[in-house]
Amino acid sequence: MLKYLNKYFAISKKEWNGILVLVILIIMVMLMPYVYQLFSKDNTINLKDFNKAIAQINTKSTLNYYDSASVVDVTKQANQINTSIKAKPGEVIELNDATITELSKIRGIGTTFANRIFRYKERLGGFFYKEQLKEVYGIDSLKYLALKDEVSVSLSKVKKIDINNISFVQLRLFPYLSFKQANAIIEYRSQHGKYTTFNDLKNIVILDSVVLHKIEPYFIFR
Repeated sequence: MLKYLNKYFAISKKEWNGILVLVILIIMVMLMPYVYQLFSKDNTINLKDFNKAIAQINTKSTLNYYDSASVVDVTKQANQINTSIKAKPGEVIELNDATITELSKIRGIGTTFANRIFRYKERLGGFFYKEQLKEVYGIDSLKYLALKDEVSVSLSKVKKIDINNISFVQLRLFPYLSFKQANAIIEYRSQHGKYTTFNDLKNIVILDSVVLHKIEPYFIFR
């Protein structure tokens, strides 16, 4: 039995040396982390400097916040001052020559309505009568009654349309004409030549009496 075991489990000198080398390598690998910690120094964090840096960042952020808030506050105050300036009692604003700022002086008219009135006036070329203000989006009969005595219109400042030289792109902006109606006016001119009088426009079928009445004051024939 012993002879049998010695045959299969006996270790030669060469094999023993190999096992010894393997054990030494394993021990070295296990000891390497401890040796590394022994001979190396970690860079420690200076908490005092770290906290100081954080405090500086927070201070700068706070200052920036209040600087921004100050700018916003000043802007708000400027807007409030601007919008609070209204026309003096008895002062009348001429619509056709007024800027947005001047239109904002009308009592009951803020920046939004002033912009709408100005844009509509530019598209029209000017107001022929004050009642046209009711065509501006948001100005109903009650609002018109509240502001009509504070405005006036100067007919000499109305910019009229030279119907024989205007392009379709320009005519399309005129609020009293639809896309098709503006196109029909240009096409009629191309086919029949220049318009001589306003009566020539009555030959265009899609221009009804209501539209013709609205556009008549604005057209000139050269």
